[in-house]
Amino acid sequence: MSDSFACLKSNPCGDSKSRKLPSIVSPTPYASCARRPIGRSASDDAGSFSANIAHHPASPTSAVKKQFSMGAELDPCISAPQKFDGSPEAKGTPHVAPGARPRRQPQKGWRRRSGNAPGRLVSQPSGGSGIGKGIPAGERDWSSPDPADDRGADDEPSRPPSERMAVCSSVGSSRAGESPAGNHTPQAEPQHGSTPGPGRTEASGEGTSGAAGGTQHPGLLRSPETYSITEAQLNNEVRKIYAGLEMVESKAIEFYQQYVESREDLSAPQWRALIALHRTLLQEHHDFYLASLHPSASAPVKQLAEKYSMPTRMWRYGIHLFLDMLYRRLPDTLEHMTTFIYIAYSMLTLLLETVPKFEQTWIECLGDLARYRMALEKVDLHERELWAGISRYWFNNAADKAPGLGRIQHHLAILARPDAVQQLFYYTKSLVSVHDFPSARESILLLFKSLLGNSKLHYDPAVAAFVCAHGQLFTRQVSNELVLLVDYFISTLDKHIGRMGAAFKLQGVYIMSSHFAALFEYGHADALVPAGLDKSTEPPKSRISQSDCETPTSRLKEIEADLQTYRDSPRSLLIPSSYFAFETFAVVLNQIGDTNVYPALHVTLAFIWCLSRNCDAIKQVEMMVPWAGVARFLNTMVRYDTDTSVIEHEQLPASLWKQVPEDFCLRGQAWSGLYYPPDFFGNSLTEEDGRWIEVPSLDVYRAYRCFWLAGRIAALHRWIEYDPESRGFTTTPFAKELEKLARRFYPFNATAASTPTENGTQIPNT
Repeated sequence: MSDSFACLKSNPCGDSKSRKLPSIVSPTPYASCARRPIGRSASDDAGSFSANIAHHPASPTSAVKKQFSMGAELDPCISAPQKFDGSPEAKGTPHVAPGARPRRQPQKGWRRRSGNAPGRLVSQPSGGSGIGKGIPAGERDWSSPDPADDRGADDEPSRPPSERMAVCSSVGSSRAGESPAGNHTPQAEPQHGSTPGPGRTEASGEGTSGAAGGTQHPGLLRSPETYSITEAQLNNEVRKIYAGLEMVESKAIEFYQQYVESREDLSAPQWRALIALHRTLLQEHHDFYLASLHPSASAPVKQLAEKYSMPTRMWRYGIHLFLDMLYRRLPDTLEHMTTFIYIAYSMLTLLLETVPKFEQTWIECLGDLARYRMALEKVDLHERELWAGISRYWFNNAADKAPGLGRIQHHLAILARPDAVQQLFYYTKSLVSVHDFPSARESILLLFKSLLGNSKLHYDPAVAAFVCAHGQLFTRQVSNELVLLVDYFISTLDKHIGRMGAAFKLQGVYIMSSHFAALFEYGHADALVPAGLDKSTEPPKSRISQSDCETPTSRLKEIEADLQTYRDSPRSLLIPSSYFAFETFAVVLNQIGDTNVYPALHVTLAFIWCLSRNCDAIKQVEMMVPWAGVARFLNTMVRYDTDTSVIEHEQLPASLWKQVPEDFCLRGQAWSGLYYPPDFFGNSLTEEDGRWIEVPSLDVYRAYRCFWLAGRIAALHRWIEYDPESRGFTTTPFAKELEKLARRFYPFNATAASTPTENGTQIPNT
């Protein structure tokens, strides 16, 4: 082994003695040897047998034989040990004092039983009689192979429990160390360093002392003494732990920098030493959290873990760097990497229980570890899917605790393979979340490349065209290829919806949400419509005046001029993205009577309602919205028993606060905060409770949600209006003029030169 691994043989953190850990339990005075009985001198210790301290209570009380006990409960301060004088009588069958319980003699016809209990005897059946056959005493095997077992030696018979039980001297009749005749016999004290027979006690030649009669007093156990730790001691302990932690951490970083880029092969002992080093680092972190977050710690000490970013350092230097080094040397390090993943996983689950302050971090780390474990399975697909489900479980829990964190959505996108639409949804959601994750811009490119270059994965042609079209928009390549992709997707979407059936309920939400992210230009800082729509405290009517609802020629010319400017701009994606999104929505609205499109209708109306609360945002896209199709589809949803009073409510009624699956898809996106009340997700279902399970009653909730959203949009009297008497929606003249203007600027009128094949992923001109 190289010198660099020499340090791993020593304990870098020091033992508990060097740290001077505060004593919690008072050390028992009988830990090393038996206490000298009263009236004994050190000169009487020679040649004695020490008692088996493990079988005696630690408190100076009367010894009591416990039920199912292996030996006697002996008070080392009072009871007189039995002394063997070497005579056969004393060695084989000692004399029992008057009043003491006689010894129980072993029965004949017993032999030693093989198995886990050496030295125990079992009966030997007699042939033909059914009664145990006697065995001569000299031929019995009472030996015990364990030298620490007091049930017998090779040259001695086993002592039954009744004989091994030491009894106290009777109260007022005989004192410790006296024989039944009253002669006082000095008792020997076992010397340190001697090796007496375990469980043996000394006895006088005349016999053993016993109780005169009556029941024995129950044994009393003294409660252990505890010491409260002072603040100064705790601070000193935290400093010592942190010093050891830093030393181990620096050594782990040193090994990573030394071997991560080198091609040097490490031996199995070296890998095991590195695993032990990182396991020690994780244990040091655990000790630091327990000490710094102790209830007796002061407020500054409790803030040390956050001040020095200890959870982040633990993941980076204690787990991630070592996993990276192991991953670079696969498949040679497969066994070592699997072992370390299990070690780190166990430590993180322990931290999840003992250090709840950083629960969010531990959950995310557990999801990452499970994802690493999933990546190691290349052959066993069942095991791979199992660990993918475990990782997905942890990341969904993390998303519930931090729904606006884009990093969690990025992890879920990786786990969504091979569902390309779901992957695109999570990647785009991570870019338009409240706390976006810019690194997802690199990962999403891998998705686009996989569809264009990997012929082994066969996607639905409509799905492939949809994802590749977003790839063109993401890279800002507004070319004829984009026109071909969009045109093919729109023309085949109707058949795709019918083919998907109930599965389109969730896929339709993924498709529309990805369109919304494209309209926000995937979270770019220079987007014309930012993802974080500003929420004004003024009501919507005051922001869109009645004069704006009129359709004078000057207003239409102003809109046309703006559209011309956006279309000629090589940078802006607003025009193609808006047309792509709302042309898809128009196909959805053509599915009259199909409840499978209700979720897509719900999320799109919620998106339009949030845009309408920002005057500048809605004016950018209002021309592309198919207002006539919206009014027509809503009218088909109204039935004779529909309670249309919900349309008149200004706030979302509490009766509609029941979550539907698409609510969790919109939750966390920057714009969705304008739709949901603050406590809407307070008592939401978890994935285990059936969050994604579709039941027929959910369609009723969706319908009423759509009615309420349409009522809020109709209250502006700009695009659609609601008539309470006829219980129907109609479009305004302004919306009709916008529809005519939209057809003039429609960018996807080209006829596709080629289309994707029905059994592959061939994309036009790719």
